[in-house]
Amino acid sequence: MRKSFAIALAVVGLVALAGVAGADPLAAPGGLSPAGGEDVREPRPVLSWSAVPGAASYRAGWSVNGSLERFEAVNTTSLVLPDTLGENSLVTWRVRAVDAQGLAGEWSGLAEFWSGRDILPPEPAAGLTVLPEGTAVRVRWEASPSLDVAGYQLYHRPEGGTYANPDALGRVTTTLVAGLDPAVAHEFMVTAVDGAGNESAGVVAVWRPGARVTVNGKAFTTIQSAIDAAQPGDVVEVAAGTFLEGVSLPPGVSLRGAGPGLTVLDAAGFPAAVTLEAWSGEAGARTTVSNLALRGGAAGVWGGLADVRLENVVICRANGPGVKTDGGVLELARVTVAHCQGDGVDTGAEGTVVDALVFGNRGMGLNVRRAGAVAVGYSDLYDNLLGGWSGALAGPGLLGVAARFENEPQDDYRVLAGDATIDAGDPLSPFAAEPSPNGGRVNMGAFGNTPAATPSLAPAAGTAVSTQAGSAGSSSRGGKYCIVATASYGSEDVSRVDVLRAMRDRVLRPTPTGARAVATYENAAAPVAREIGKSEVLRALAREWIGR
Repeated sequence: MRKSFAIALAVVGLVALAGVAGADPLAAPGGLSPAGGEDVREPRPVLSWSAVPGAASYRAGWSVNGSLERFEAVNTTSLVLPDTLGENSLVTWRVRAVDAQGLAGEWSGLAEFWSGRDILPPEPAAGLTVLPEGTAVRVRWEASPSLDVAGYQLYHRPEGGTYANPDALGRVTTTLVAGLDPAVAHEFMVTAVDGAGNESAGVVAVWRPGARVTVNGKAFTTIQSAIDAAQPGDVVEVAAGTFLEGVSLPPGVSLRGAGPGLTVLDAAGFPAAVTLEAWSGEAGARTTVSNLALRGGAAGVWGGLADVRLENVVICRANGPGVKTDGGVLELARVTVAHCQGDGVDTGAEGTVVDALVFGNRGMGLNVRRAGAVAVGYSDLYDNLLGGWSGALAGPGLLGVAARFENEPQDDYRVLAGDATIDAGDPLSPFAAEPSPNGGRVNMGAFGNTPAATPSLAPAAGTAVSTQAGSAGSSSRGGKYCIVATASYGSEDVSRVDVLRAMRDRVLRPTPTGARAVATYENAAAPVAREIGKSEVLRALAREWIGR
């Protein structure tokens, strides 16, 4: 009897197991929501799906931004995610049904959605430049200010053509592009891309092969190759743009750019932006560097016994001195030397510094190693760590006030309207190239006597300001200065000079005859004033005559 009962139970069990084994597996759940890449904008979203017949529970699995998958079992067809999601979270998830015996069905397909997705593109890059570098071109740009930028995309095409697929770049601000047809202009566009894949507007620049550096009308691809082909007395002409070069100038070969705010030699990684090769008195043919900016390098200008004139030049961000020469002759006229890691100017030469701005350097502003060998006047030297000047012969017109600039952090050293350095240069310096109203006197700094100079403030009502061309030998002072009297007294701010100026403006200029007399005087006065200013004897005689 007992044996029969046991056999019956075994048979029942086998039948039950056979029924389980033969049952169809539970279907995969459908209707998963949220899905399709939608943005739910919820920090703890609810996952839901359609019920599966025969299901006693469900098991959901999810991953956030590619993390390890997590799992949770529920007895309903929905699940509130247990953790709060951060912004820009990408959730990938799936679900399966489980029957009463604990057997799981098929997994659903993967669903995907965002929580707090970033849909705003980053700010674009800026300042895109394309410059030749050997047989390739160097593309450079200023980084996007957006903090979530993950990288940049570089597009390029023949000008007027179609953009090819972009090159995906990392968080860089420069890249080299080779293999371009040198006979065709190319257009480049850079966009910024954030971590969510949003792409900014593009910044565009065009590279047109051509004569960007010339000597005597012959074109060269680099500044140094043009210098190497030049002879003493030649001038290497450099077009507007940024050139990634540090160059060596032999005696007598000069370098001229398109303007101190237009032509830039970026010498990062070079010993100097300009190295002067003159090393003896016999090699001292005169060299001029003018109308450009020198940035970076171990020094701005470095040389031995050179005879060099720097005119309308910006020198900034050198890792050592801005200018360093050991001897010879050094002339600085309308030069800005700023934010160098050594002295602004360190020299054993003789010479002059006039109409200059020298500031923010980590050494002395002007360090003259032979006491009295360099005269400095009508210049502004300030905020240099070790002082304004040492060993220089200080002349008139020296300031120590901070100038105000368009964008000093970005090396835009054009002064703002109303700055103290406007119309504060040497009264005998040329000023004709400055835009009107120019105040009849040159501005200090690299932009003085250039079309990029900051105009003078509009004169007060009833004040006549000349806009005639001026030069060292033709010196209309715009109703401001009696230049012979000024040279005699050493300053325009002297009561006797004020009296003479008032007589000129109130008595002579209002009449046709008097106006012609003033014009004749001013046209002839500049060379006279220059000679008087050089001699204390002549200055004393002139003061005695003026005082009669």
